[in-house]
This record gives sequence, structure tokens and C-alpha cells, in this order.
Amino acid sequence: MIQSPSDAVKRRLPLVRQLHVHAVHLATGPTTLLRRITSVITFDLAVENALRVTISALDPSFKIDTDVPHPKLVQHASDLVQKAVASSLPAKSGIGYLHHTRNDAQHNGRYPSSDEIAECRAHASSFLTELCTLVWDLDFNAISLTALLNDVDVKALLDEAESALRTDDFAQAVTKAAAALSWLVSQAIQALFPRSKTRLWKGIGPVHWNIGLATPPKPRIDQETAKELARIDKDIVDKTRALENEVKGLREQVKDEFDAFEEPLLCSLLGINYSDYVRFRQIAGTQHFNAGPRDFVVRGMKEAPSHDEADFVCAFCLEAAIQVEASVALRQDS
Repeated sequence: MIQSPSDAVKRRLPLVRQLHVHAVHLATGPTTLLRRITSVITFDLAVENALRVTISALDPSFKIDTDVPHPKLVQHASDLVQKAVASSLPAKSGIGYLHHTRNDAQHNGRYPSSDEIAECRAHASSFLTELCTLVWDLDFNAISLTALLNDVDVKALLDEAESALRTDDFAQAVTKAAAALSWLVSQAIQALFPRSKTRLWKGIGPVHWNIGLATPPKPRIDQETAKELARIDKDIVDKTRALENEVKGLREQVKDEFDAFEEPLLCSLLGINYSDYVRFRQIAGTQHFNAGPRDFVVRGMKEAPSHDEADFVCAFCLEAAIQVEASVALRQDS
């Protein structure tokens, strides 16, 4: 018989989902050896936590040791699920493969390959989705982490992004998730720098020279002197225009150089991984807002993002949004 999720289950399953989202973020982002190992460990940790939630829910009197062996944990959960809903624990071989790969990585120092990462991700996702449906009739991917956010517009956009991802509308998922994070970052800048009304280069403009503010009486001069003065005047005007052009070029150079450093500095300030941010922008492009979080134009977005790319963008934007709100709150309180 399918169980109604208790309050304890409702509190603990979002943690499992957060671990899974973080693992997806690591697995689909820029590939490094450390990220490979960490993603496998985090997938396995999400599965282990889900097993513990299941055992606690189906047998509240049973006390689970913190160091219980993985096979024993799986077997006990399997027995309880079989008794409760007359069905075997889903994807047992898959989570066994995941745990074996995790042990190899963590204890034997063997770096998992890209194919193994993809397989571990598939096994973890399949297990968590089927388990929640089987035991509690819950859609695991619909367990929202946006409850951790305060901005209602950002919450709504991220919820819509995850809904689009579940229906394989990858372009819409990327668009909504990117808009949520971009809008939140724009609000964070205003919160952190309330007196910063203009960007640096907006205060730098070409120099406008004003020759001869007062007009003195013209002396009586001969024709040759007049020609020489006209030549000097033209020379001054030409050099002034050349100087204006140089200053204008310097202004553009300062703007370009400031642009190049602005995003890395902002990511550092808000606690966002910059290499992940670069990959995010390569997929999602940039969002230019007009009047609000839903009034924007997208430029440079990838034409047909893949499932992995949409998965990465949604996971990255969700985690980054939680991080940005926490960073702003911390800096405002300090």
C-alpha cells in the first residue's frame, strides 16, 4: 500500500533532491577529474539518504547505524518496500553499480570515465524517481528546491524551467532558468551597491575643447600674418580633433577591459563558480531585461540545447540562485 509522506519525509526528501541536483551539476558541467569523483560520490550519497528515508518511514522503530554496510542497507530497504507495497526495490543492480564505482573512486583512487559518470547518473535518477513513485506516489523531480529562495519571481521562473525540463522542452527550460538567475543577479547588484547608479565608463566621455571663450578685440594685422594665424588655428583644430578621437578610443578600451573583468569579479563576489558560469552563458546566451523579470530579450542562446545542456543549466541556475541569495544576505548583515 502506498504511504502518505510524513512531515519527516517531506523535510528529508528535499535534501535528497538537493544532493541529486548538485551531482547533476557536477556531472554535466566542465569536466575535471575532481568533479568526476565528486559527482559519483554525491550521486551515491543521494541514493544512500533516500534509502535511509525509506527505512525510517516504513519502519520508524528501526535504528539505522551510521556505519551500516551498503548491501545491508539496500537489503533492509528492499524487504520493507516488498512488505509495504508488494514490489521489489527498484534499480537494485543499478545502485549497486553506482556504489561500486564510488568505492573505486573514493578508496582506490580510480577516476571514473565520462561513460561511467553518465551511467551512474542514469542509475541514480532512475532509482530516486521510481522509489518516490512506488513508496509515496511522489514525482521526485517535482520536489521543489525553490522553497529555499525568497524572490517569488525567481521561484516561479525556476519552477517553470523544471516543468519544461520534465516535458523535454529543453529550449524553454534553458530560457526560464537563465532568466531567473540573470534577474536575481541584477537585483543582487542593486542590493549590494545601492548608490552605484552608473557603470564606470558612463562617466567617461570625449573631451570637448572650447577654444576662445572670450572674443578679444581684433588687432589690425597684415595679410601675411592673417594667413599664418589661420594656419595655426586650423592646426590647433586638427590636433584637438585628433586628441578627441584618441580619448574616445581610450574610453572604449577602458569599457572593454572593465567588461572583461566584471563578470569574474561578480562571480567571485557572489560565490558562483566562474568556469560553470562560462559554460552556462555558452548555452543560455544573455538576457536583456526591459521592465521586469518576464520582459526580456535573449541573445546568443544555443539554438537547440541538448538534454544534458538543459539539465546543467537548470541545476546550475538553481544552485547559483540559492548561493546568490545567501551571499547577499550575508554581506548585508555583516
